[in-house]
Amino acid sequence: GLCRQIREYYDNGCHHWRLLVMLERLGYFEGSSQRLMEELELLCKEGACSPYLHLYQMLLLLQEPELLKKLDNSAIGALRFGLKHDLITEDLAIAVSFLAVRKKKCTPALLSVLQGCYEIYGSKDTLHSICALLIRTEKQDARYFKWFRLGVERRLRLTELFEYYMYAMDKGCYDEALPMVASYFQYENHLRDSVRSGFYASIVRNKERYPEYYQSYCEAIQEYTLRQLYEHRISPELAVLYKEYFTVDSCKDRIARELPGVLFVHRLHCENRNMERVVVVHDEGGGEMVYNLVNGEADISIGTENFKLYFIDKNGYYHGNTVSYQLTKILNLESMAQGCYENGSDNLVLLLYLFSETLKKKDIGAKDAILLHTMIRRQVPGMEYRQKTLLILYDYYKAIGEDLLLEEVIQ
Repeated sequence: GLCRQIREYYDNGCHHWRLLVMLERLGYFEGSSQRLMEELELLCKEGACSPYLHLYQMLLLLQEPELLKKLDNSAIGALRFGLKHDLITEDLAIAVSFLAVRKKKCTPALLSVLQGCYEIYGSKDTLHSICALLIRTEKQDARYFKWFRLGVERRLRLTELFEYYMYAMDKGCYDEALPMVASYFQYENHLRDSVRSGFYASIVRNKERYPEYYQSYCEAIQEYTLRQLYEHRISPELAVLYKEYFTVDSCKDRIARELPGVLFVHRLHCENRNMERVVVVHDEGGGEMVYNLVNGEADISIGTENFKLYFIDKNGYYHGNTVSYQLTKILNLESMAQGCYENGSDNLVLLLYLFSETLKKKDIGAKDAILLHTMIRRQVPGMEYRQKTLLILYDYYKAIGEDLLLEEVIQ
């Protein structure tokens, strides 16, 4: 009688965990653990919140682990309760691991359950589930590196594990990790460019320590470096590769034409996020060079010491010295500049650099005169530098008796 009456209250809309507990204590669910579990899950879905719900779920799972058939909010809540109160058995940990492999979303709660299970039992299956879930949901933040590192160390057979290990790793750790990953990426290298450049730079930096890696990767690195140069890409990691493979002797043909595109790049960081663009103006001439700021940063080309930066805000207003910024030169290969010019490059920043360096000389030669005259003919220098250049050319042409060129300068 009492059991039936309580059930009527419960079925007629009085859904409360206390009534469900009373029914269970009165034996209503005896021999039907599945029904009780379903009722508990229904209460959770309806918004019921009580430790007793999770306690009962855990007691059922301890008796019959096979009742854990899905990892919904109700089950995860119960498992977190179980972890908090040391109720998770190894069988439950394994069941959670197998179910998690099929999950398409990685919620913080689910991840905390898996991590808790691994910290208790250290199961390879649980670690596999953690890494698989992180990879499937594209988690690449540094806070996940611990798990990818454990996966690599325990040699999990998992697609893209090594890639995500590198994605989550701090770039300062690449050298240390090199022996762990070098053999893998020799055959399966699907790293994105921003990470691949760091990996290759690590091989180059450590070529004396690990000559076998350098020898194995040398051809691939050279091909990659050329592709990056032809796309005018630059970063501190690529700078290591450019310094390694581009020499004065190799500065010919397309390399000579493309190298100036990265040779004078500086990375600018502007703390004022109201600024949208930055303008580079060289005193020597060349007009305005405008670059977009992305998250306060831009890679800008500066060819001479005599430059000014102007920042353009969201309203189109120009700002000068009132905006603070940091400027870092990425690549130091100015020794290649002359070779690039002599092998056909007409990059404007390159010409400005060579023009500025030539003006510093006490005496100029034939090659210098050709450069200065080229700049005049292209009308690159501003008035001040144009007059200075014409005077230098006048003295030079007069000294060597080049009457036709002298006449052109005078005109």
